[in-house]
Amino acid sequence: MSVAKYMQLALTSPVGGYYTRGQAFGREGDFVTSPEISQMFGEIVAVWLTLHWEMLGRPVHTALVELGPGRGTLMDDMLRAARRFPQFFASIRGVHLVERSPELRRVQHDRLGCDAQQTQMAADQDAPERGVSAARGNIPVRWYDALDAVEPDGAVPLVVAHEFFDALPIHKFEKGADGLWHEILVDVADSSRGSALVSLPPGSVPQRRDPAPGIGHFKLVRTRNVSAGAALLLRDKQFDAQFSTGDMVEVSPESARVMAQMADWITRCNGLGLIVDYGQDWTQSDTFRGIKSHRFADPLRAPGSMDLTADVDFSYLRFAARGKAECHGPVEQGAFLHAMGIQA
Repeated sequence: MSVAKYMQLALTSPVGGYYTRGQAFGREGDFVTSPEISQMFGEIVAVWLTLHWEMLGRPVHTALVELGPGRGTLMDDMLRAARRFPQFFASIRGVHLVERSPELRRVQHDRLGCDAQQTQMAADQDAPERGVSAARGNIPVRWYDALDAVEPDGAVPLVVAHEFFDALPIHKFEKGADGLWHEILVDVADSSRGSALVSLPPGSVPQRRDPAPGIGHFKLVRTRNVSAGAALLLRDKQFDAQFSTGDMVEVSPESARVMAQMADWITRCNGLGLIVDYGQDWTQSDTFRGIKSHRFADPLRAPGSMDLTADVDFSYLRFAARGKAECHGPVEQGAFLHAMGIQA
């Protein structure tokens, strides 16, 4: 299977998917995000949204939309801070959370102080679908499985995606001696020792690096023929001009799809979006990894037991938004926070 399919199943499968457990975040989990470290991060984002709400001409009706809201910490901090700006807070007609995990939906529901008596549960799962944040001014809250299902009801969307794109599935490719791109796939290992294919320099013999024995059951393999996926995803001329034999690239068509949709949506509705993630402003090579107990781990070991991520290619996101929305950045998070008033 493709690396993208492997990531999708390992992270979001209703049977054993990593995010379905809801215990990934925080010091007791596998990783800590900025909102979990300090409430100041969410407060700064709320100030940024208020500033740009002013720049948009103070629209009467707005909708706060968050992609991948985790435990709801960022949204809760943003709403609490937004109340310090009464006119902006009064414009917020609803909170819209794009979250597939039933467990995380329940955590977000409680974190936002939603009134259980006013909560409507999803028909097919024991998770909230609609609620009212009694703790944050009785703002309506809705949950969705995907961005294309969000219904802001005519309100101007203010979209935040914090460490969302890094967890979207990627495809991996390697440029062969024939000058063509070959997809790297996930296969069952020959034994209980998982293995991962390393990037090949020109003229070298394929080698593999093995993790600790008895844990992993998967390995990365290179397709011998040019796959349909490679031909479709790498048809842009930038992939021919910039890479040599043995080079690897990571491409996330799901990221491009979400970005294009978000760009089109916020432009049509005169909204805005803020993406906070880790990555670079160029195509990635070999950043696919697991994170477990606050350490990097072999992503092919025990799928479903760890977070799987890859660095974000911001140039690819801008390319996806081309002709749909105006993009700024990226800038380093430290520079952003410093410009917004955090001096430490």
